Amino acid sequence: MPNILYTIETRGPGGAEILLFSMAKYCKDNGFSNHGYFIKEGWIKKKFNNAGFKTIYHPLKKGIDLFFLIHFIKIIKKYQIDVIHSHEFAMSFYSSIASLLTGVKVISTFHGMNYHCDTKRRQWMMKFIAQISNIVAVSEDVRTLISSRAGINKKNILLIENGIKSSADIAKGGLKDELNLPEDCILVGTVGRLHKIKGHKYLVKAAKNLVDKNDNIYFIIAGDGAEKESIFRLIIQLGLSKRFFLIGARNDIPNLLSSLDIFILPSLSEGTSLALLEAMSYGLPIIATKVGNNPNLIKNSKHGFLIRTQHPDDIADCVQEIIDKNMFFMFSSANKKLVKEFYSFEKMMGKYLEIYSEKFIEQTPYLWN
Repeated sequence: MPNILYTIETRGPGGAEILLFSMAKYCKDNGFSNHGYFIKEGWIKKKFNNAGFKTIYHPLKKGIDLFFLIHFIKIIKKYQIDVIHSHEFAMSFYSSIASLLTGVKVISTFHGMNYHCDTKRRQWMMKFIAQISNIVAVSEDVRTLISSRAGINKKNILLIENGIKSSADIAKGGLKDELNLPEDCILVGTVGRLHKIKGHKYLVKAAKNLVDKNDNIYFIIAGDGAEKESIFRLIIQLGLSKRFFLIGARNDIPNLLSSLDIFILPSLSEGTSLALLEAMSYGLPIIATKVGNNPNLIKNSKHGFLIRTQHPDDIADCVQEIIDKNMFFMFSSANKKLVKEFYSFEKMMGKYLEIYSEKFIEQTPYLWN
């Protein structure tokens, strides 16, 4: 079995980091020798350490960091790495250089729709990655964007949509009790890092409309990030401090999802959202923006509702419709079935294992021996 080095430029917790850790843990449990290489301290590094992985930390400076590259290659050689599985842009670039110099195989998974090809420089770098690495996109939209902006043949970009492990049937979660909310209240929420691209402010604005019409509705956002203060100020500004809760990054996602009555994904951009898949696996009614892979997951009136980005009125209207028509359980079986049949973690991993196990691409000459 190949010896795999997992790496990513971000610290998490977010969808990409959660997926990376789940993949590494799955391979470790199935006899692979795995390592983690990270450029930032934080959630993902702690998860690898706590799970017993050999974990390497080395910060990356801005620009082309030659000392970082030398260290990276030394680690690859020291631990006799066969495959580097990088996630997102920066580490995919350095992994591709390392591959060119050592012959180690690289898989580069891209999760989001933004930043990868937003400048001429990055477009050139992406073309370089495509020449060396096995590029994987987590949705057709991500695949199309990389292909069109970087001028890469779409046939050279693999499509492997994210998958999640099946959720066990568990009792109703305890978040309402934790927040001292009425047991029969309507709890609306979302899970995700607090970043502008996630569109959380539009959920807050929608909440203002909804609390004016419903005495028994409350809202939560689980996650942390750069937009935390901005979102908090907006909640205070709109007078929602007793009805809208920022509960921070959490490790008890099953408890949170089983506590919710409605799940909202107000993102401006997505690939294949793990948070959305998890919410669907719990049978929750979904309101999600028409971005990324969301339209393939959500069919209106079957799995929930699709809405426009940056339109809080759309969010409010859909939530109100679910309340008025008592649609809380209407989408449950269809959502659970879709995730189980098409977006299982095992099915996703089967595709990655095929790439791991393929004969290594012959690239000669190698420049570092």
